[in-house]
Amino acid sequence: MKEACVPDTPHLLVGYQQTPTLDFLQLQVMSRSAKAWVEIPSKISSVRQRRDVIRNWVVGNSLLSNVPDTHSMSVEEKARVWKTVFEAVEHGISKLRSGKLDIYKSINEMVFYMEKKGSSGTTISGHTHKIVKLYRYLKLPVDAEDLKMTVRKVDSVSVTDDRNLTRAEIRRTLINGNPKQKALVSFLVTTGARLGEAVQVRIRDIDFNKKPAVVYFPARKTKTKRKRFSFLSSECVDLLKTHVADRDRVRESEWLFEGWIPGKERDTQADKHISPSSAYLQVRNVFALAGLVPPAGQTKNKRAGSRTGAHLEYHPHVLRSTSLEIAKSAGYPTDWAEYVVGHNLGTQESYLPNEDKMAEEWLKRCEKSFCFLHAGTDPADVQAEIKRRIESTKLEMDDFVKEKVEETFRKYGRPKGKPFEVLTILQKDEKAYTEAISNGYEEAGRINGSVIMKRKR
Repeated sequence: MKEACVPDTPHLLVGYQQTPTLDFLQLQVMSRSAKAWVEIPSKISSVRQRRDVIRNWVVGNSLLSNVPDTHSMSVEEKARVWKTVFEAVEHGISKLRSGKLDIYKSINEMVFYMEKKGSSGTTISGHTHKIVKLYRYLKLPVDAEDLKMTVRKVDSVSVTDDRNLTRAEIRRTLINGNPKQKALVSFLVTTGARLGEAVQVRIRDIDFNKKPAVVYFPARKTKTKRKRFSFLSSECVDLLKTHVADRDRVRESEWLFEGWIPGKERDTQADKHISPSSAYLQVRNVFALAGLVPPAGQTKNKRAGSRTGAHLEYHPHVLRSTSLEIAKSAGYPTDWAEYVVGHNLGTQESYLPNEDKMAEEWLKRCEKSFCFLHAGTDPADVQAEIKRRIESTKLEMDDFVKEKVEETFRKYGRPKGKPFEVLTILQKDEKAYTEAISNGYEEAGRINGSVIMKRKR
């Protein structure tokens, strides 16, 4: 009888070979590193998240006493910091392989450290999941049952008490900001764009010649991977142009919000957009100047929770929900408003009107509502405008009902006998209804939110 043959096994790196030997598998493991794992994702945000995991893991396990914030550092300084971090990680991994550091204890040390510094349960759970992925990438022996029994569980509930900004708070924020901060806050609240979408806008993506001005978001740069457009108020346009003019005096950029490193000659830097994390800090800093959040670095939180650490009531994403609230309150159709801020409407999106129709309605209903510094935007003026619109709508309804009544008379003739006096009032106007009854009127019918009253002459 012939001996059973082991089939050849294809491999991307070495072509066809016999079943991998133990030495070959060890070589594969050795070629994998934490640095390689961090750099695998194509999305910058995913790479940044993995770096945060590495940062918390090395500090939590006392491999480094601290990892400095690299946001404002030069490229060379960042490289030196992360070289040190990855060296510390590799030292920790070697201790895991040798058994000097317990795999599950290393995860718990990271969890304890993050709890102590005030990270949310959601963030900690995400880090725990990612560090396990790193261990498995490095071929470390991770048992699912052991994970359940030994790794500390953290409630991943939301502890953020988000609040939409009032008009007065938006006005105060814009007054306290520098040209770039004013432009960024105004753009976010007017368009309702996500921070990651806003920072990738090029100047050529905006048509300033249209009224209202239109900003186009390409599909590859949106969270939903669907292209869309949004509108800019006249105030937002003014703030954007001021920011660009102020910036271009030093050096021009194709990006709406440039991302040059401060303290370094711009001519020596590549032209790139501001990072989402830097944009976040820009908005957070101007919120602090407006008195909405504590100044950065002054809150040393001992626990996770609302108003501690990143869990503030006001943060850049609330500008998105504030935008939606303002648009809907101004009478802009709900599904149109949802589309403008980038919510996924599914098949409903196919039934939306064209850009010109949506722009016309936005200009009519929303333009003034998204101007916070111009005259006529104080709360008292807004209430007066609401009252004026109610009165105007009431008059329009009166004329509409009268026209319908006259149309009926023309079609069927006026009733024989003594003619009636006809009065139309709104259904909600109880005072007018009671007064009409006392004056001898009686209800003849209801139509489109109005009550038709009649009495004999």
